[in-house]
Amino acid sequence: MVEIQAKRYEKGKFNEKRVNVSEEGLFHIHVNDSNVFSIFTLPKDLRELALGFIVSEGIANFEEIYGIEILGSDILIETKNKSNVKFATELRTSGCTGILQTEPEPVDSLQKFDSNVILNSLQYLDKFPKEWKLTGGTHSASLISNKGKFLFGFEDIGRHNALDKVIGKALMKNQNFGNRFILFSGRLSSGIVLKAARVGIPLVVSNTAPFSRAIKIAEKLNVALVGFARKKEFTVYSGFWRIVE
Repeated sequence: MVEIQAKRYEKGKFNEKRVNVSEEGLFHIHVNDSNVFSIFTLPKDLRELALGFIVSEGIANFEEIYGIEILGSDILIETKNKSNVKFATELRTSGCTGILQTEPEPVDSLQKFDSNVILNSLQYLDKFPKEWKLTGGTHSASLISNKGKFLFGFEDIGRHNALDKVIGKALMKNQNFGNRFILFSGRLSSGIVLKAARVGIPLVVSNTAPFSRAIKIAEKLNVALVGFARKKEFTVYSGFWRIVE
């Protein structure tokens, strides 16, 4: 986050004002020194981002990764079995979608979630995102337990990046994805659903809308999608059996 000089127009005139702006950094993810992905992201929590990205995109399994090193704007990842790595060289913007659109296996968790737990978790959409309050320029993703406990969360200029950072940290902490859910501030795209399903997350909750393809994929992959979760109401688009009154 940086502070810059700006001019604000209000009440018929301009006024000088110092404002906070979120940073957009360009980082390059190298897999086994040869495969390169470029991502625009907040320049922090880069290990979590890289790990979550590699696993949630289906590029490599968590067990195959044995080294992550950050050198300036380069993030170097080493895997045990280089022949198993799937990749495509592509520039990833802050509003990106997934690279590998192949579908994973359906989520096998049988976890159900109480409606009140979902509603009570919405408080973290306001309490947690500190940078958003100062800049208005970030999305947030948080990991919530089936009992409603806030475990941790991340902000980023890209909603996919925020989710990758949550997944990366959860992998580092050996979290059980099967009884957790994601609380999300962005639209629910097919890329978001695929990322969640690849690591076994059974529920994604957002305060805004899903897309039609995301709903179809979520139904097929056993992921519950909840959108427009605000105040005391929400809409369930898939996985209806997972949400109980």
